[in-house]
Amino acid sequence: MCLADGAGDAGDSRDGRCDSAAGLTVQASGCDGRYTLVLTGELDLRSRPLLDEALARFRRESALTLTLDLSGLAFMDSTGLHGVLQAKAICAETACELIVVRSSEQVQRLFELSGVLEELRFADGAAG
Repeated sequence: MCLADGAGDAGDSRDGRCDSAAGLTVQASGCDGRYTLVLTGELDLRSRPLLDEALARFRRESALTLTLDLSGLAFMDSTGLHGVLQAKAICAETACELIVVRSSEQVQRLFELSGVLEELRFADGAAG
C-alpha cells in the first residue's frame, strides 16, 4: 500500500513500504541483508525529510548492502545530494556497502559538478 499524502505507516519496510510527499515517492524493501530505497520524483528541500525517515528506518536494519535507486528521479538539488551523502555516512558507520543506481543526466551532472562522482559506487538500471 502506498499513501499518497505520506501520512502514517504504509506498512513494514520489509514488505515494500512506500511513502509519498512533496513530489517524492520512496519505496523501501529488504531481504537477506539487502535493503533498497527506490526514489521517484524530485529530491529537494521539500521532500528530503522523506528520505531522512527512510534512512532512519534503514539504520535499524542489519543490512550488508543499501541500494539507493535514483533511476526514477527527475530532479535533485544540493539538499538531495546531501541526503545521498548522508546515506554514504550511515553505511560507513554500519559497515554496509552503498550502491547508487544511476539517474537522469541532470542528477548525474550534480554528482559530477559537486566532485563526489568518484566517491560513490554507481550501477546502471533499476534495482531488482
